[in-house]
Amino acid sequence: MSIQNNDSSYTPTASTVSVGGVVKFVMAADHNVAPFPGNDAGLVVDFGETACLKFTAAGTYRFQCTTHTFQGTVTVN
Repeated sequence: MSIQNNDSSYTPTASTVSVGGVVKFVMAADHNVAPFPGNDAGLVVDFGETACLKFTAAGTYRFQCTTHTFQGTVTVN
């Protein structure tokens, strides 16, 4: 599973993986991934970086681009 960004959103905006699943986040230089307020603090990918994050607990993880405020979710079953 891979999540990227375009000018105004993440693509895809919603993803589903199983517990233990890995999501690859590919960010452009002007976008990032940060936890949505009140969500998992470990969900961080800096501007222009690529990171593979492993989801080890079931739940819904919301995230946002801090400069543009568009949002996305990863649901872990």
